[in-house]
Amino acid sequence: MKIKKLLSVLAAVSILSTCGTTIAMAEGNADTAAAAASESAVSPITADMVRGTWTGSFMGYDGKGGMVENPTVINIDECDDEGNFSGLLTFVDTEDESYFFEGKCNFETGEFTLEGIEWKINANKYGMFPFSGKIDPEKKTMTGFRNNDTKSSFSYEKTSDKYDSYSIDPAQIKREWYGEYDGINDATYEDGQLVDYTAVRRNIMISITDIADDGTIKGYAKFTPSDKADQKYDLVGSYYFTGTIDKRFGRIKFQGDEWIGYPAKSADDTANYQMIPFSGAIFGNTIEGMTDYGIWKMESTDVLKGDLNFDNKLGVEDLVILEKYLLNNDMTFNKTMFNTADMNDDEAVNTFDLVALRKAVVNYNLNKKP
Repeated sequence: MKIKKLLSVLAAVSILSTCGTTIAMAEGNADTAAAAASESAVSPITADMVRGTWTGSFMGYDGKGGMVENPTVINIDECDDEGNFSGLLTFVDTEDESYFFEGKCNFETGEFTLEGIEWKINANKYGMFPFSGKIDPEKKTMTGFRNNDTKSSFSYEKTSDKYDSYSIDPAQIKREWYGEYDGINDATYEDGQLVDYTAVRRNIMISITDIADDGTIKGYAKFTPSDKADQKYDLVGSYYFTGTIDKRFGRIKFQGDEWIGYPAKSADDTANYQMIPFSGAIFGNTIEGMTDYGIWKMESTDVLKGDLNFDNKLGVEDLVILEKYLLNNDMTFNKTMFNTADMNDDEAVNTFDLVALRKAVVNYNLNKKP
């Protein structure tokens, strides 16, 4: 009997020991499985994580066989749940040089591609090359190569969840804009480098008279020489234009199609002036853009009657222009200038308009902000 009892006790201890081990192993496996399930349930990357400001640089070629670092900022303002994103890439060391891009990110693997679609400003004639790489959600970095070139690596870190939004509502766009066009003419190049040119700077004003639901626009533009201009290009003119506004990126494009006031001949009697296409992007109360020959920047504002040099101010310069015209001192007004100088809208420009302009200049300078 004692032997049977002893065996029974040993058996019981063995069973308890085995059960304890089994329970411990089961608990360990359960913890591991739960952790794995929890880890796989959380997507490593989300649209909110992609949106924001990314700061860093990429290595590019300097045109002489060497490499140069290009500090840049990637602003991603839209990203959907499928990983499709878009925004603006801006070069830090080159004023206003930037382009719009679109991309795609795999939220599970972090792999992404990014490709430019159109320059906002490209005064230095840079090229756009596709980016491909990987986003690290823990380090909040994106790294990889441009154009699948291992020499052209890039590295960016997310520095802010905030971003600038470029989508616009055409119905809310300002209608009147003043600014300056800064271009070149008579350019001379050596070994592909610009070595000499004549500056062509003009004050410009555009008035958008119609914006359709599909983004097509109509309006008119006026231009006069800036005080920075070479006198060879001392021109005044105006024309009607048509164009488009893109809602996603706020891009505006327009092309003159009919002269209102054909520009007067320049000092050396050269004629044959053309209406060149303008392209840019509207951001708040500013338009920045480019043409084939230069860059332009404008700000929204109210139209100033009597602003004869189109600098969005009333001053002595405007009085001098009107006085020269009234004295027939080699000053010719086309239709654009005539309408701007007609202060009382009586379809005539005379001394009554000069008196009205003098009063307007005084009132403007007394009331303008310091």
